[in-house]
Amino acid sequence: MTSLLSLDELDTACQAQWREGALDACRLLATQLRQRAREVDDTALEARALLHLARCDLRACNYLQALEFTDHATLLLRQDGGTDGEVEALALGCTALTALQRLDEAIATGTLALTLARQAPQPLATVIAADPLGLALAWSGQVEAAEQTFAEGMDRARERGRGDWLAHLAIHRACGRALATVLTLDDEPRAQRASLLDRLGQGIEDALSSCERSPGVPNSVTQRPGRFLLGWVQVLQACWAGEPALAQRLLTQIRPLVHRERGWLDLLALCASAEVARAAGRLEEAEATARGVITEARQLSHLALADLAAGLLSRVLAAQGRHAAALEVERERARSRRQARAAGLAAQRRGAEVDADLRTRALTAAATALRPSEDSLTGLADRRQFVQRTESLLLRTDVERARCSVLLVAVADAQAMAAQFGPLVRDRVLCAVAAMLRQQLRSGDLPARWTHDEFAILLHRSGREESSRICERLTSAVNGHDWSAIAPGLQVRVHNGHSLTRSGDTVTALMHRCDDALHASMRSRLQVVA
Repeated sequence: MTSLLSLDELDTACQAQWREGALDACRLLATQLRQRAREVDDTALEARALLHLARCDLRACNYLQALEFTDHATLLLRQDGGTDGEVEALALGCTALTALQRLDEAIATGTLALTLARQAPQPLATVIAADPLGLALAWSGQVEAAEQTFAEGMDRARERGRGDWLAHLAIHRACGRALATVLTLDDEPRAQRASLLDRLGQGIEDALSSCERSPGVPNSVTQRPGRFLLGWVQVLQACWAGEPALAQRLLTQIRPLVHRERGWLDLLALCASAEVARAAGRLEEAEATARGVITEARQLSHLALADLAAGLLSRVLAAQGRHAAALEVERERARSRRQARAAGLAAQRRGAEVDADLRTRALTAAATALRPSEDSLTGLADRRQFVQRTESLLLRTDVERARCSVLLVAVADAQAMAAQFGPLVRDRVLCAVAAMLRQQLRSGDLPARWTHDEFAILLHRSGREESSRICERLTSAVNGHDWSAIAPGLQVRVHNGHSLTRSGDTVTALMHRCDDALHASMRSRLQVVA
């Protein structure tokens, strides 16, 4: 059944399976999407497939594999010019790097994502980038920077009326404050401790308020991890306020929220359990629990969580008067941090290279924008020029009045043609179809080579009926051509699909609709033939 799905339908199915927690099904569909995207040379959709695989690995705590997928996706998206997709890839990479405790690299990656997001057309790009960067900064102890990052994301979510994202970021900001408190509470004087706890309490109130303003958020199945994280912060607050009995009750309430869902959240609950035991004076229990978390977190490669548990263990040992053992734990923490930094040593330079990278991109874009780029085989505009012209059109305020549309034309069975007649014949066919496009189109229309065997055409001031007539003319021209002059017995057919531009469109959304229309046309023709 899935072989009949279009690339966009596969993409949508991957998202649906991931949301349902069906990781194996999501991986299977993403693998199919990646293979088929490679076959048609669609780097944007290949990158989408890699990001689906990365999300699955992040949920399964396979952080190194997730990082490999996000790095590959980032390279593809840079080649394709997909800023929105690159922001998403960098944000996922930031999450993986944070778990691996490669915090310098995580912050550099997240900073690049946020910088690009501020320039991206996708209105929620800033929100997507701010979330993992804020957490990376919190894990590294950079409290004020984390607060500013979360605030920027929350402001943008509020502007867009996205209460779900506002609640999500508010919960993560409260978590960031809890992490900062874990790192500093025992070392602060009493007056400063009270200030930290007040700030933590305010973060909890803000998160609860955001959830209340978002109907369904606190009780939605898809938001269980968020509800757990908020409860986790409340458990810690009760511990630090000297109320271990209340903390234990809260912990009992939140444990079922993440049972067998995400391994690292279960370990976070055990960390809270150790903190409750420490607050209640059950130091041996706290020690055993903390040691268990360290072992399991290292098995999951969540080194940041292992370090958090090691810090708790060190404090428990000190409370027992076992200062030599506590010192050895701190030494091991320092060694682990050095190893984590060494693992990303080559990438630590990225922070300093961010500005240079962005400047280079701007200069390159300005230089290439001055000269049109062409496809070397057909002489038509290439994909980059088509994307630039279409993006420029979509940014205008008169898109609806102009009634423009995009047409996608695919040469049928191009691979089979190359296998039967040879790749040179296929290339001659593509050149002939390109020549027909020039003949049949109007002045001002832009034909371009979209993928290996597909052409995209930007039609100016062309409504639905005019676009359909152009499709018919192109199909008639191809059907009426004498292809035997190229190779005896050669027959060529084309499929096409088109879509009108809409207010608020992006090139990606527009081309996805065209692709859907193209595959619908292919399926309908197959049914007629059958």
